[in-house]
Amino acid sequence: MSAFSLRVLLVEDSAVVRHRLLDLMSDVEAIDTIVETNRQHYEAYRRRLSTISGLRLLDSDPRDRSNNQYVIVEVDASRTQLDRDTIVRMLHAEGVLARRYFTPGCHRMEPYRSRKLPIDGPLPHTDFAARTTMALPTGTAVTKDDVERVVNLLALMVRHGQEIRRQLAVASPVKLRIA
Repeated sequence: MSAFSLRVLLVEDSAVVRHRLLDLMSDVEAIDTIVETNRQHYEAYRRRLSTISGLRLLDSDPRDRSNNQYVIVEVDASRTQLDRDTIVRMLHAEGVLARRYFTPGCHRMEPYRSRKLPIDGPLPHTDFAARTTMALPTGTAVTKDDVERVVNLLALMVRHGQEIRRQLAVASPVKLRIA
């Protein structure tokens, strides 16, 4: 390789390095934007959900730094009169992409389900989390108005939980007939 070729290669490489550094800097700025948006959503959910009986936002350890990529809520069906799955289905019916969180527990899935685990027996805390937690929407595609709408829907569901549960109990399933 000639000295000229080597010089061109080094110049091109440094341009690539500069370009990649600029890309990394813009990625870091994008990550900062995402983390800040998630933090704002988390705080809005925290403030509003604290007023709704039976819904508890799970906090991270204050000693840890969190990107708040998940907004996890525990549903106490004895207080809301609705279980987590019913609430998630109702949110879906309203166009809200809530998700059942931490379900099923890993010990309920293959390959663990059919293996003998080192801890033999039930995992009650895992099973409890698997049936009571849900993830609410967050991220840069979610607006502050979206967070308000989600919380307002949850408040409405909880306020009318007993009536909703009664209506669901008497509703007959639709049977499809295939001709």
